[in-house]
Amino acid sequence: MISSLMASMIVILAAAPTEDHMAVVRERFTTHLLQQIDASKAGEHLATLREDGSWEDVNYNDRSRAGWSPAQHLSRLEVMAAAYNHPDSKHHQSKAMLDGVGRGLLFWDKTAPYSANPFERRIGTPIRLGHILVIMHGRIDPALRDRIVTEKMSDVIVEGGYSRRAGNDGHRESGPDVVRGAYVHICVGLLTDDAEAITIASRHIQAEARIAKPGEGLQPDGSYQYHGRQIYFPGYWQAHFEQVSLWGELFAELPWAFETDSKAFLHEGILNGARWMIRGKFYDPFVMGRGLARPTEQYTRLSWLERMTRIDPTHAPEYRAILDHIAGKADAPAVGNRHFWLSDYMVHSRTSYRLSVRMHSSRTSGQEAGNDENTQNRYLSQGATAIMVDGDEYERIFPVWDWRRIPGTTTAYTTGRRGVMQAGNWGVSGYTEFTGAASNGSVGVAAMDVDWHDGDPEGGRGPSHKLDPGRIYVHKNWFFFDREMVALGSGIRYTGQFAPVQTTVNQMLRKTPIFSNIHPAGTGEPDTEGRSDDSLQWLWHGQVGYLFPTQQHVVLRNESQLTGSWRSINRSYDEELTETKDRVTISLDHGDKPDGESYAYVAVPGLSRQDFDTYRGKDHVTILSNTPHVAAVHHKGQRLTGIVFRDPASVGRLKVHDKLTMAVDAPVILLVDESVTPTRVTASCPTASAVKVTLITPEGEQVLAFDMPGTRSRTLPETETP
Repeated sequence: MISSLMASMIVILAAAPTEDHMAVVRERFTTHLLQQIDASKAGEHLATLREDGSWEDVNYNDRSRAGWSPAQHLSRLEVMAAAYNHPDSKHHQSKAMLDGVGRGLLFWDKTAPYSANPFERRIGTPIRLGHILVIMHGRIDPALRDRIVTEKMSDVIVEGGYSRRAGNDGHRESGPDVVRGAYVHICVGLLTDDAEAITIASRHIQAEARIAKPGEGLQPDGSYQYHGRQIYFPGYWQAHFEQVSLWGELFAELPWAFETDSKAFLHEGILNGARWMIRGKFYDPFVMGRGLARPTEQYTRLSWLERMTRIDPTHAPEYRAILDHIAGKADAPAVGNRHFWLSDYMVHSRTSYRLSVRMHSSRTSGQEAGNDENTQNRYLSQGATAIMVDGDEYERIFPVWDWRRIPGTTTAYTTGRRGVMQAGNWGVSGYTEFTGAASNGSVGVAAMDVDWHDGDPEGGRGPSHKLDPGRIYVHKNWFFFDREMVALGSGIRYTGQFAPVQTTVNQMLRKTPIFSNIHPAGTGEPDTEGRSDDSLQWLWHGQVGYLFPTQQHVVLRNESQLTGSWRSINRSYDEELTETKDRVTISLDHGDKPDGESYAYVAVPGLSRQDFDTYRGKDHVTILSNTPHVAAVHHKGQRLTGIVFRDPASVGRLKVHDKLTMAVDAPVILLVDESVTPTRVTASCPTASAVKVTLITPEGEQVLAFDMPGTRSRTLPETETP
């Protein structure tokens, strides 16, 4: 282990780096690489390596932006280099393996394969070359090594706080790409004995270990944004944080050691950000950017948090709690309700379940496509909800997903593949301002206005001659209480001509039999086929109960052995890479031409069927209003009320119960907690700069004034809580 290696070393402290310091960091880095690289296939790679140093199954003429075939060449050389150097490998110090690595590098040097992806040219390829040469330090022909370093690595120049590469058209980097560019610079320094190069790289890594003010990277609310204003986990977040933590440890007690501020950055981004994004060993699919379209990206790869227990021992128990939760040994590492206001994203987490809603506004960007990845992502940010109990509800479901039925969204079911494609690459901003949420840390209310051009392949507001040019409008609201989520929608309107409109409650893997009140005739027997019925009042599946408090046209689809290809959402994969899954979809049908329709449903996760039978025997929540002007839900048992005032002038006063009536003077999202004394009111205004909230009780009227933007809480008598 690196920790034991570090403990056994005699570290020489000096004002400036020395040869001894260089030797220490080189040995630490090599040890790290040998621990990370699986060398089990080294013999196979050597056996299939041709005399000229190439592999027959690698297309060296490929120029793809994603799934670039020549990358396999360097990955195999990394494996062979690790096998040659690892003392436990049967190929340790093997002359044949050494010769194979040399021939492979010589072939690469002569042919110089080219990728159309600037990232691959700037960072991906130089990092792989750096790994091979550092591991093989002193074993590769110096002339070959120097050519590779000079011609294929050294033009990653770290300057001015970002990385540039010749021919990159001045592309400005930030966050993870700066850190990875510095990574290459460190490799160059280790290969050329240039301590100053490592000093520069360390300086730039530390410069990126900060909260973005403003810009891409770690946000003040704990979310992480990249490629614009879109939340992004794990992807770029992991690349950024894992590298900062790696060099934080490898540089420990050396002249390049990080300042303590870097530890604070890591702590903030992990404990106030990433740990809210997971359930079990899975990430929420709606924060993954285009990583959603990669088969293994949804799985947490956070073993490097063990490193954090050494770097930041003060918070070691919290890092270990995350690792234990991923391993199935502990409950959720984050419990409560948290709104990431800068990213339009709310998480509601309990020990027995996790809920989230991914929203979109004119202030944020949607879940991106790019490099021919995530090519059916149009609705992923339109109020998508993830309902997770075990965490595996959406495991590798994406090739067989119906992308017009994303959980939580209200969409027109347009035909043709392009109907679900995003507006161009790298995320697109929303068009509405009234999107936001109020959270008191335990429960919360979220709201989103949808105004979306559903048929335009450009994703904007202009007409399309190829697709139905309809627009869809809906006011969406979510109320997160201790045991349940209440979802309300109103004002549903579609201006197109040809597509039925639906709200999808959930679309997930089939995990258990399905039970409902109508199959057969209310006996609660399993539903094996799926159905469409106006009289469906409740159903249970996969440890989640669903209630439909008003008469609605509920459509249940229970489908078996659906097969889809990853290529349908990521063109870097072959058609043969497929998934076969059983899928359950629950949706609400609003008809072909809705004009003012509404919906309401309640999701109660983390309950056995028997516990759900007990739960639905009682009235827990009351829907006070579900109109375009105001949406409100009261939870009698918890003495909590969530209210979304969109048009207070049209509402006047809203009666909550016999002893409380509410009124406001501006659009606002409210959470009223009467379980505490005095009553606590939490307010958030997505569009207003200030709001006055009037509470009318038998004792009289009390006016609370809130200055915005942001979320504020006030109590009676009036005191402010940040």
